[in-house]
Amino acid sequence: MKRPLLANFLKNTAFGVFIGFELAILAAWAFDAQISSAPQLLTASAALVGAFLAVAGVLSNIDNQNQTSEGQRQRSLLAAKATLPLTLTSLIDIAERGAHFTVSGSLTEKEVEQSVQELTLPTEVISSLQKVIEYSSDEDAAKLSYLISYFQILQSRTKRWLIEDYALLTIDVCLAVRWAFLVRQIENCFGYARSEDASIPSDLRPLKIREFFSVRLREGQTTISQLMPEISHLESCYDPTRKPFP
Repeated sequence: MKRPLLANFLKNTAFGVFIGFELAILAAWAFDAQISSAPQLLTASAALVGAFLAVAGVLSNIDNQNQTSEGQRQRSLLAAKATLPLTLTSLIDIAERGAHFTVSGSLTEKEVEQSVQELTLPTEVISSLQKVIEYSSDEDAAKLSYLISYFQILQSRTKRWLIEDYALLTIDVCLAVRWAFLVRQIENCFGYARSEDASIPSDLRPLKIREFFSVRLREGQTTISQLMPEISHLESCYDPTRKPFP
């Protein structure tokens, strides 16, 4: 939004001093005949007016430059967000695989190798997110950066779990629930990606993590009842003002 140039002056201390000095000169001119005949006052007043006009020109140029820069940022952000829905969809696909792997439990060595590869974030997804982060507001950029960090932590822990524990045929309830939580966070960004929301919402309530698994556990050996303690723990600890790293 473009601010009126007068608003810049009214918030400027030097402008206030200038107005006060000019009013003092006018008052002296009106009430004191000796001072009104002093040419120094005319010289000082003219100098101040000239300085005021010079400052006005500088502030106007700065304001125009800021508006041009903001317009360029908005256009770049719009271009970067053009592919953001596809990027978020790809990120959700990977996060859902992570949730699936961690509740499946039984994987062969070949399946483990394939699963590790499927958790790798494609270069184009990272590039797309980086462009949006570059041109977004500080608040939205921080939220998207947090998603990437959260993903990288879960990716690292899940890969370690797949490589080290697959032979034990165990499941990792905590990782599964955290992957589901990441999916919910990504879904929360789609309104911003489609320019339906001015910014990314901070609050995810209701989390709907149980609903996430109720649709995806038809063939797995894990049940909702096994996941509920961890889901309840996450929901009770959830605070949108903090970053709940797993």
